[in-house]
Order: sequence, then C-alpha cells, then structure tokens
Amino acid sequence: MPELPEVETIVRGLRDRVIDKKIINTELRYDKLFRDCSGKILDQESRDKFIKTIENKRITDLRRRGKYILFQLEDINIIVHLRMTGKFSSDEDVLNDKHTHLVFWFEDGTFLLYNDIRKFGTFQTALCSEDILKTSMSKLGPEPLGEDFTLEYLTAELKNTKKNIKAFLLTQEKIAGIGNIYADEVLFFAKVSPKRPGNQLSDKEIKSIHQGVIEKLRMGIEAGGASIRNYVNESGEKGNFQNLIKVYGKKGEKCQECETTFITETVAGRTSTWCPNCQK
Repeated sequence: MPELPEVETIVRGLRDRVIDKKIINTELRYDKLFRDCSGKILDQESRDKFIKTIENKRITDLRRRGKYILFQLEDINIIVHLRMTGKFSSDEDVLNDKHTHLVFWFEDGTFLLYNDIRKFGTFQTALCSEDILKTSMSKLGPEPLGEDFTLEYLTAELKNTKKNIKAFLLTQEKIAGIGNIYADEVLFFAKVSPKRPGNQLSDKEIKSIHQGVIEKLRMGIEAGGASIRNYVNESGEKGNFQNLIKVYGKKGEKCQECETTFITETVAGRTSTWCPNCQK
C-alpha cells in the first residue's frame, strides 16, 4: 500500500495535470467505487446525483493528508485512498484497460483515469466541510513532516502508551502516513526493536525515532517513493527508495552495520524485519 512518500509523489505529479481543469464528463465503470463520507457504497440514485453534481466543476486544489488524496472541486471534495493497487494515469494505452474504473474527461480534451487491479481503492464523496469531518481522514494524527509533529508531541504520546513502537508508528490516529516500509526503516535508523513498548523508551531513543521519521520520509519523497510491488507514480514510473532500504523485506540477509542476520516476525499484525544486535 502506498505510504506518505508515494502518495505525496503522486499528488505533486498530478497537480500540473489537473489543477484548474473543468470536468465535463465522468465515466464510472465500477459501481462500487464511490462511497459516502461514512464509507458506505453509494446506491445508483446517489451515484448518478453525485456525478451530475461534479459536472462542469473545476479542480481547484489537490493535496495529500496522510495516505489520502483530496480533490477539491470548487465546493465539493473527493477523498481518495489508493489502497494496494490503485493508480492515476493520463495514458491512452490504459484508457480501455479492463481495470480502469473511472475516467474524468476535461474541457480541454484531456482526461484523468483511475485504474485498480484489486478494486480496494475508495472515492469518498464529501459535499461540504462537515462531511469531511465525518470521514476517516478527520481522525488522522499530525503530519510527520508538519509543524505539529514535534519531539514534545511524540514524547508525550509514547510515555503514555504500552503499545509497542511498531504498532504506534502504524497507528494513523497518532502519526499520519507511515506504513510498514518506513516504520521498519525508522526503527533501524533509531536502533530500536519494534517490540519495545512506547513507555519504556528513553528520551534519547524517542529523539532518534523522531529524527528517523522525518529523515526517512523525506528521503522517500526525494527518491520518488518505493516501488517494491505495484507502486508507480502518475506517469507510470517507478520510484527509487527501494534501492535505499536498509532493513525492510531483507529476511535472512546480513545487517550492513554488524553482519548479524536479520530477524523477521509478525509484529503489530505486520511482517517486520530488524537486526537483533543493533536493535536490542
């Protein structure tokens, strides 16, 4: 599933292609794609009404919040979560692909399509700011690259939780946008085991985790994301962060720093890899 760096890369690439474009037609090919702000699939009447509502609306803004993409269409919002295989494209070769489920046609003759092999992605409709407050996006924690993600915030949160640090990093209500790849990389950077309870971490360790979150996410954005499985950007290009990974997915390999064999176990419900010597 795309994490913060991958989604940020997609949003940056899409802005020049869609900002100020007017939607003149919406071609929906998969009836279960659109949902209301609570996540419930729209019935046919509601789908038709929403599609009619966004006709002749301009995309005035496009931004990321956590792993979500927010399309602002004048007074209407569409909140997108790509899940595992969702992607946007303007490639004509993908236009008639069987996995292309939505096409926005613009006034200038261009288009933006949504393609999703697994069909796990969602488009939540939010007709006003009150609707946005009802979506799962409203429950997200601070942006890890934003001014609210301070060392003081992280320290206070960790000192008051018995949850292991891997589970904490993956909890979107605590920090928005981190997934399995970057959580493993952050913990290797900080030299902290994923099994350590938050309230048992030292101030020095918490500071290293805070620094690692910021550094690894910035590296991920600069590298255009990590293309380990399905992820490509809006132009169909792979990212490069997978070439910079230190520990994630390296089951059975040797630690580059101490030559100890990495451990791979399920922690917080996710496959986790770490060095038992460096991350005690």
